Amino acid sequence: MFENVLYAINIVLFPALSIFILEFQRRHWGLGIVNPLSLLFVIFFPVEVAKTFLGPLFLLDDGLNNKYYQYSLLMTNVNLLGTLILTAIVLLFLKKHPMLAKIPLRQKSYVLSFNKMKRLEFFFLGISLLLFFIMSNHSYSFIEWLSSPRTGYQLHRVGVGSLYALSLTSLSIAFVIATLRCTSNSRRIVKILVYVFFVYFFGSKGFIISYFIYGVIILWFFQFKSLNLFIGIVGGAVCIAVIYNLFTALGQIDIETFFSYFDYYVNSASFYQAYFDGSLPLFHGKIFLTDFWSLVPRGIYPDKPFVYGFLHVNEFFYPGEAARTNTPAFGGPTKAFADFGIVGVIISSLFNLPFVFSLFFMNCLFVYGNIFVHKFNSSYIFLFIICFSPTFLSFIPITLGIVLCLLLLFFIMVFSRITWRSKVI
Repeated sequence: MFENVLYAINIVLFPALSIFILEFQRRHWGLGIVNPLSLLFVIFFPVEVAKTFLGPLFLLDDGLNNKYYQYSLLMTNVNLLGTLILTAIVLLFLKKHPMLAKIPLRQKSYVLSFNKMKRLEFFFLGISLLLFFIMSNHSYSFIEWLSSPRTGYQLHRVGVGSLYALSLTSLSIAFVIATLRCTSNSRRIVKILVYVFFVYFFGSKGFIISYFIYGVIILWFFQFKSLNLFIGIVGGAVCIAVIYNLFTALGQIDIETFFSYFDYYVNSASFYQAYFDGSLPLFHGKIFLTDFWSLVPRGIYPDKPFVYGFLHVNEFFYPGEAARTNTPAFGGPTKAFADFGIVGVIISSLFNLPFVFSLFFMNCLFVYGNIFVHKFNSSYIFLFIICFSPTFLSFIPITLGIVLCLLLLFFIMVFSRITWRSKVI
């Protein structure tokens, strides 16, 4: 009986901590109930709930009372608690030192004209399309990839994963610039639909959802009056596209097949069971150190190992699947735990530098960044891409991501300073 009470508390803590983090940020920035953060939460959190609860409920013998699942959920709650503490520390520090939030937008910035923004959009869009064409022809063909994006995504990225990631990031940058430079919300909606169509061919339903969510966020920033109607109509179309993508990927659909899609915490439960029975010891830093192989493109170094970083855990449960790019996901902070146990989970949540930077940048945008005033400001464009670009730096390691951020800032500054003789049509 007492054990069941603890299990119930553990389950309730997950949504409670998630909501509390959101509410803390909302109140700190003085945002209304409907805001970019709450929009992200409303759309993504049901998916997280499905991953966290529905899969284990239907796929584990003991359902949510499985002790290894409960330990996996406990580690997630420890991670959320650490994130809450880090959020409070960072935001209270920024509140005590308000001048810090003004620094990025007060630096010497250059204003891009409408035509310079258009050229910048086409520059990144051109890079994305070129890289996509080269990547899709590596072991498949461009036409075959377009006819079956999911197959290309699952089976034909080996050796060109870096090109795929760079193409996706470039498309995301172009998308943000396109929506910032539009002169009206009607044109902005057209751009949203065009780029959602583009990202469909990258083969992941998650990308489609991310682009739709960004579309909602940018319309919120520009105070679109019919935002609810847009969410209903376009959101419904996106859901249909996602369901079609899912059915195409899974083929035969039944209840068991459907819930197998939410097996993240089922896999995590298997990990913790193997850990506690002694068959899978901690890696003591091996995952962290070997993860640097992700920086090396296989096209440049063909002998790059297929198993590195967290793929060591995948290889234990699914031998040989990493070489075929079939790497089932694990729920919660399993990667941090696999190296150093619960200490790794605590450290990774309290010293999450990308999260700290995202809080700092969002603080700049929400407190001092009026989008109608700054949308052509080079610093504002850079911050907006970092905070809200839907697939920016997806599949790209943090070290390489820093380099790409600097390159992005460089290109924005270059385009802002170049004098063009001819007008873009």
